[in-house]
Amino acid sequence: MGITLVSFGQHKNPKRGLAFGYHKEADFQAISGSLSWWYNWANTPDSGVAGVFGNYKWELSCKNH
Repeated sequence: MGITLVSFGQHKNPKRGLAFGYHKEADFQAISGSLSWWYNWANTPDSGVAGVFGNYKWELSCKNH
């Protein structure tokens, strides 16, 4: 009797994102996977992730109020 393992990878969904603030790279590592965008209520990334958010292939969703 054999065991077959099936792996279901997480696919990025353009409708799935997250809004939160005061980002750190550890936050991005913890929630990366299926997210496509993030939002921080500003026009620029937080200083804690400004240099690394591109590594996660996420889009910063800037909203002008």
